[in-house]
Amino acid sequence: DILVDGEKAGGFSANLVDRDKAGNVFHSACDAESSELQEISCVLFSSNGQLRYSALRDDQSAWFGGFLYIRIWHVDCTNGATNTGAAGIRALLECPLIVDRWSVASYIAEGRGSDDTSSTQIDPETKAARVAKIHDAMAKDALPFLR
Repeated sequence: DILVDGEKAGGFSANLVDRDKAGNVFHSACDAESSELQEISCVLFSSNGQLRYSALRDDQSAWFGGFLYIRIWHVDCTNGATNTGAAGIRALLECPLIVDRWSVASYIAEGRGSDDTSSTQIDPETKAARVAKIHDAMAKDALPFLR
């Protein structure tokens, strides 16, 4: 659960796979958890858990350790966009039980119907304001993923 002042504000589901322990069967270990985890692991890592992208390989802290995949992240924001999601992700990533067990984290954001800006029935100013609000919220939510 995601708690704000002791009250439930959302929930999450995540998988943590130890790349070092999985070794040459890293993709199989991910597939044993879920096909979605296996798919994202194939994008980011080779079959033995080595990093595929130079941007990740350039960061020595990402060479070893676990892969944390945040599968579901849901925050109930009744008052519009807040920092609740970003603060919750930061708390998860810095949780003492896992902080030293992961070196690469990933989350695939899902679209929200309430953020639809494609409607032709709204005026350009309202549409621009909605887009700006969405971009601001996305930027704030991305910050906790920077280490």
